[in-house]
Amino acid sequence: MDIIFINPPLTLKERFGKFAPAGNIMPPLGLCYLASVCREKGLKTEIIDAPAEGLDVLQTKDRVVNKNPRFVGITATTLSILNASKVAESIKNETRDIVIVIGGPHISSVPEGTLTKYPNFDFGVIGEGEETIIDLIYALKGNYDVENVKGVIYRNKNGFHRTARRENIEELDSLPLPAWDLLPNYPYSYKPLEIAMSDRLQGSIITSRGCPYNCSYCPKSVFGRTVRKHSIGRVIEMIREQYDKYNVRDLEIYDDVLILSRDRIIELSRQLIAERFNLVWSCNSTIGSVDRETLELMKKAGCWKIAFGIESGDQRILKFMNKHLNLDKASEVLRISKKVGFVNRGYFIIGFPTETKESIRKTVNFAKKADLDIVQFNSFTPLPGSPIYDTINQYGKFDNNWDKMNFVNSVFIPDGFDKEMLEKIIQNAYKEFYLRPKIILSFLRRIKKISSFYNLFKNFLAFLKIVHTNE
Repeated sequence: MDIIFINPPLTLKERFGKFAPAGNIMPPLGLCYLASVCREKGLKTEIIDAPAEGLDVLQTKDRVVNKNPRFVGITATTLSILNASKVAESIKNETRDIVIVIGGPHISSVPEGTLTKYPNFDFGVIGEGEETIIDLIYALKGNYDVENVKGVIYRNKNGFHRTARRENIEELDSLPLPAWDLLPNYPYSYKPLEIAMSDRLQGSIITSRGCPYNCSYCPKSVFGRTVRKHSIGRVIEMIREQYDKYNVRDLEIYDDVLILSRDRIIELSRQLIAERFNLVWSCNSTIGSVDRETLELMKKAGCWKIAFGIESGDQRILKFMNKHLNLDKASEVLRISKKVGFVNRGYFIIGFPTETKESIRKTVNFAKKADLDIVQFNSFTPLPGSPIYDTINQYGKFDNNWDKMNFVNSVFIPDGFDKEMLEKIIQNAYKEFYLRPKIILSFLRRIKKISSFYNLFKNFLAFLKIVHTNE
């Protein structure tokens, strides 16, 4: 084995805290791209997706050591970096011969800090990794100077050395199709977020990289702000493989914002209609990117759910977030989307800097009043690499503990609040939104079979326990 890519262990409890019963497990699409590139270059490649297989650190280590690869590549978010380091440490305790490379959003945001804190990572990949990992492997196998490999950080006698930043991949179609076949029993091993609302087998793809916006809470250390897109022909090719080979009938498109270009989403929708797939799909959008005509075409093409990042119901907070969203416009778009027949999902942040009880009340009231079917109230988490990260201590108390940053733990408490108060506010926000007859009825209407009713009932009981306790 040349290289094994690892998605490190991370339990639903670690990811979602008390909301773990309703949590999801999605495939590591980034590793699928990396593995496909390595395989295309003739490297013997595997993926270990520890969350999907329920592996702990030692079980993950045993799988690696038994294969005895030359290289290990681990991806990590801020939340999973601690477990990634534990995997690296356990491997190094068995053998020092395996070169361990850490990639993903966390190392790209905090390169020196990560290698300082976690000495068992040999190299870090900063930014997109497909070209960098190949160059790094060739350099190490051929004993060439790693200094000539763009996009890496490593230790030297002076501390750390970071090579020149690698340019983003402009032509995404130059990459081979993701190696979904290397995932464990894809897609059956994965749990979608709304498992109780669909009786179809769900898969996922990404059709673009990058986000043009500059919201103060969002790090863009891997893909950046320049949006690059697969051609519609390649998107259809990915969908066809998921459809024919993996029997996927419900597709989650995980682009940061799929609906940026009206022309592109219209072309995709028309092509899906022409292909006559028996397929439904969902995506993310900004409020200002859709209109009625586009929504109607998307609906005809099988789209059933759109998620909107609204974040706050207070125009002042939105401005401070550097999020250019008009709440009146948002209400109108959600109304039209609902009328066309979509399930609307809304993301909100609670506890942003300068937040007050009044601004949070505006957010909860907006969520209840708007045409939303599903909401997620995230506790504000100042992620490394985000524009607001370096100044966050000006606005409240910040527990800068990486392995608590799951958007559920209240790691940041804005001035004027305490931890218990903020968590109670979020708990009550969920109660106010979901324990309404119209929301409960909307879930019941989407049930397609008996097993869906069982899942919904089980999750509803777990939800009641969560919102009525202080656990």
